[in-house]
Amino acid sequence: MDLEERIARILEGDRALLELDRLIRGETSVEPRPPRARAISEKEEERDTRREFMEGEEAYRLGDYEKALEHFRPLAKKGDPSACFYLGQMFEKSAGVPQDYVKAYVLFDLAANFEALYPANEAKARIHKLMSAEELKEARRITSSD
Repeated sequence: MDLEERIARILEGDRALLELDRLIRGETSVEPRPPRARAISEKEEERDTRREFMEGEEAYRLGDYEKALEHFRPLAKKGDPSACFYLGQMFEKSAGVPQDYVKAYVLFDLAANFEALYPANEAKARIHKLMSAEELKEARRITSSD
C-alpha cells in the first residue's frame, strides 16, 4: 500500500480531500507546462507548502486546533511527514479531533517511515502502550505494506 492509500484510509470521508485526490491523480485537463515554468512552479509549491506547515504549526502551538487541522490535513494527504506527526499528536490528545489511537499510531508510523524531523518513533512507542490489543491489531493491519 502506498503513502496516498495509507493516508486516505486515515482521513477518509473528507470530501475536500477526495477532490484533492482526484486532482493529484491528474483527472483534469491542465495543459503541460514547459520545463522552466515547471521548475518555477515547483519552487513556488515548495514555498507554499512550507508556509502552510508553519501556519499550521503556529496554530497548533496557540491551541487553535481547527485552524491547525485545516493546514495539516492537506499537507499530510500530500505525504508531508511532519504534518503526519502533528496530526498524530492531535488524534492522540483529542486536540480538535476525536481521540483515536489507531489513527495516531498510523500517522506516527507514516511520519517515522518518511523521516519526519520530529520524534515519530518515540511517539509511536508511547501510543502503543495506550492502545488495546484490538486497536493495535487494526493499526498494524493499516500500516502493513502487504
